[in-house]
Amino acid sequence: MILENFDFSVLDEKGFLEDSVREEIITPILHGLGYKATGKNRIVRSKSLTHPYVYIGTIQRKINIIPDYVLYINDKPAIVIDAKAPHENINSGSNVEQAFSYAIHKDIRAPLYGLCNGRKLTIFSISEYDPIAEIDFTNLVENWKEIERYLKPEYFERPYLADFHPDLGMYMLKLNANKDTDYIFMDVWLSGIIKMSDKEYTINSASKYGDDDFMISFDFNHKQYEQLLETIPTKYKEAIEYSLSRQPYLVNFKPEHQIEIGVVANLTGEVTKSGDTNENFVPFRVKEFMKVNE
Repeated sequence: MILENFDFSVLDEKGFLEDSVREEIITPILHGLGYKATGKNRIVRSKSLTHPYVYIGTIQRKINIIPDYVLYINDKPAIVIDAKAPHENINSGSNVEQAFSYAIHKDIRAPLYGLCNGRKLTIFSISEYDPIAEIDFTNLVENWKEIERYLKPEYFERPYLADFHPDLGMYMLKLNANKDTDYIFMDVWLSGIIKMSDKEYTINSASKYGDDDFMISFDFNHKQYEQLLETIPTKYKEAIEYSLSRQPYLVNFKPEHQIEIGVVANLTGEVTKSGDTNENFVPFRVKEFMKVNE
C-alpha cells in the first residue's frame, strides 16, 4: 500500500512544508496511480507558461505560482495539482483562485484542478464552485478507491463534449472578479427569453468573451424587459409578449431568427443549479440593454 509506513504526525512539525508534501506524499501517490515522467499518462513538473497571465475578456490575472504537477492523460492536460504546506487553506481563498487560473490558462486547459496540504486533497472542476471531492490522506487505505476515482487515468472521463461551453459567470466568480464592475457585452445573440415570475426574466446566450466561447446567463426585471423589447425588431415583439403571457412562459428563436443585442451587466456572485442540466452557473444582473448594428 502506498505510504503504508508514513507517519502523518510529521505534518505538525514546523519544518514540514510544501516541498515535503510534494516529495513525501504527492509524488509517491501519483506514481502509485500509474503516472510517470514519460508516456501518454505522465507528470509534467512546474510547467512553464508562454505568458504568465490568464485572461477572461478584459480581466487579466498574473500567475505568481506555477502548480507543481500537470497530469496528462492520453497526452492531454487533465488535472492540475498544487502542493501546499499542512497549515494552509486548500478549500477557498487565494490558493484555490491561483490553481484555477492555471487550470484555465490557454497553455493548459485542464478540466480539473486540485490542492493537497498533506492532510487532504481537494479537487475542483472548472465548471463547479465548491470542491467536487475532499479526500482525507491520513486514512489512505479507506480512501484509496476515492483517490483512484478522481485521479487514476483509467477512471478519468473528460467532461467536455464538442458543444460544451463553460459558464462565464462561474469563471469570473472563481477569479474573484469585482461584482461592482459594469461588464459590457456587445455580441450577445438572443436565442430565448424565460419569464421566471411577474417581475423576473432571464436569457441565456452562447457568446464569445475574449478569445473563448462561454454560456452567459442574464437576469433582469420587468422594466428592463420592456427596454429589451425596444432593442428587438417590431415584427418579433407581439410573438414574444404572447409566448411570455402563458405557460411555459418562454420563447425560443430559431437560429436564423436570433437577434444580436448589447448588454451592460454586473456579476451577481450567486451560484445557481440548472434544473435541466444539473450544472452550476452564476448569472449576471442586467443594468442596460442596447441595440447593436443599427
